[in-house]
Amino acid sequence: LGSQQSIYFEVDGKMPAGGNVLVLAWSDSQKRMVDEFAHVQMGEPWRIYPSRMNMLPPGRVNLQLLLRVPGQDTVKVTRWIEMVSPQNGGNPGNGGDPGDGGTTEPGDGGDPSDPGDGGDPSDPGDGGDPSDPGDGGDPSDPGDGGSNPSIGWTPLSKSSDTRVIYVSSSQGDDDNDGLTENRPVRTLAKAYSLLRSGSPDWMLLKRGDTFDGGFPQWTKSGRSQDAPMVISTYGSGPRPLVRAGDAVPLRKKGNVANLWVIGVAIDGRGASSCMQFRGGFQNILLEDCYFANAKDNLEFQPVSDSDVTRDLSIRRCVIADARSTGSAHSQGAFIKDVEGLLIEECLFDHNGWSESVSSAEPTMFNHNIYLKECRDVVIRGNVLARGSSFGLKISSDRTGGMVNVLVEDNLFLGDANGITVGRSGRYADYATKNLTFRRNVFTELGRTLNGQPQAFGVHITSADGGVIERNYFIYKDYPAPHAALELDGDRPQRNIAVRNNVVYQWRVNNDGNPWRVTGSRFSNVTNSGNLIEPKASQLVDADRNVDRYAASQGGQANWEAFLTQARQQRRGNWRDGYTAKAVVDYIRSGFSLVPSFD
Repeated sequence: LGSQQSIYFEVDGKMPAGGNVLVLAWSDSQKRMVDEFAHVQMGEPWRIYPSRMNMLPPGRVNLQLLLRVPGQDTVKVTRWIEMVSPQNGGNPGNGGDPGDGGTTEPGDGGDPSDPGDGGDPSDPGDGGDPSDPGDGGDPSDPGDGGSNPSIGWTPLSKSSDTRVIYVSSSQGDDDNDGLTENRPVRTLAKAYSLLRSGSPDWMLLKRGDTFDGGFPQWTKSGRSQDAPMVISTYGSGPRPLVRAGDAVPLRKKGNVANLWVIGVAIDGRGASSCMQFRGGFQNILLEDCYFANAKDNLEFQPVSDSDVTRDLSIRRCVIADARSTGSAHSQGAFIKDVEGLLIEECLFDHNGWSESVSSAEPTMFNHNIYLKECRDVVIRGNVLARGSSFGLKISSDRTGGMVNVLVEDNLFLGDANGITVGRSGRYADYATKNLTFRRNVFTELGRTLNGQPQAFGVHITSADGGVIERNYFIYKDYPAPHAALELDGDRPQRNIAVRNNVVYQWRVNNDGNPWRVTGSRFSNVTNSGNLIEPKASQLVDADRNVDRYAASQGGQANWEAFLTQARQQRRGNWRDGYTAKAVVDYIRSGFSLVPSFD
């Protein structure tokens, strides 16, 4: 009990159609079935999470797994386990904390750990200082930065011939050689001049320092995917802050490959981007960074048909407060024509608009993430919050331009709209191909854009092939006419399965229909097993929302407080309780059906 361990189980063979697994537990010490533990597993691989395990009392427990198939006998598997109380005198039999990241559904790809105490949230402001506090940990030293700090972070190690250049605006001198912490150079330009293109060299910026003027225009690459060039940090304190006035702080020229940027804050206030990669690039990693205040915080796209743009990873970064002070469109990240894109466990917050700048009002053209004509895309475990329009826009101007997109375990919170998929400009039919949206939560959506109320959950048009399953559309009170899910019949769509989603308290102010999966131009579109506005009594705990989750972490009972804490995520201060994964698990466990015992 309290170990944060999961229990896994496998069943040989294919899951029969209509089947599910009921999980029960008999307490030998209490001589009873533990009713609060009982739950239904709908998918695979199956996993019983710590929140469920902590509902069991100490002593011998018999786990019972019942495979139930309509019209067939139930298959039962049992296993005795021993539940041991923690040694610190805690109360393990209290039914579990609702905020501990558990779930009644499997297959979400991770085991949540202690979310931490949440702290005391403060006002995030509008476009504040992106260099947040804390020592951040040394990415080259996996033993720094708290308990198990290497978990979830990309491993980083020097090659035998790596040259490390230290740079400090507060303590450096460009007459130094920069080869030790005691002899850092002062400017990014000097540090850059000492890097050897084609080598696995590192430039380390001193934490707590501010570097004005930005990096020189970047043309240098690492040796290979396993021996990249690295921009990272050393010392203690907040992330080093790079800013360049109205210039782009990090802009590349020519083809750049094998470049990793880890642990750096870049403020693009007044600039078109914080980081702008136009033209060819390969094997680019952004991790544990903070990008804020530019028109488009991140921009990655080719400029000619011959440019090779592939293998871009953006992990555990904060991308916030992008805005344009004119008529230009503004995005948290604009990414076009990339093959092999991963965006994972990031916070995209309040991109595309500003309450305090009258010329940066929200519009329908500005989004947290805007993807166009990419291939082999994974968007996993992100918080996409308070976007001007869509949390995630996926588009293409040509047939099959956007291919193989997986969007899973994300929290869409307080955006005007959730996801849009389809076409833009002069478009062709079936612009996107092979979509999978699963286990995402959409909540508190809605905003007036260009004079029109907006509040789509997921809007899809012109798609060829897809699965939309086990998503949760809850608590949308904004008075807009848009459905939780709308497959737009304006363009043809085919080979799409929509199944086992939940819609609860999704206000629609015209025809009252929150689920629109009908159209004369559909081919092989199935719609099954969805719970559309069920009664609260049918669900385990329909009162679960992000406000209540934020309170369970020790903070204020509102979702803005959760986002305040999520902005402080970094290496050395990574708290699983302020991730999308933890909130999604919490919502899913509440919005599962009450188990049936007949």
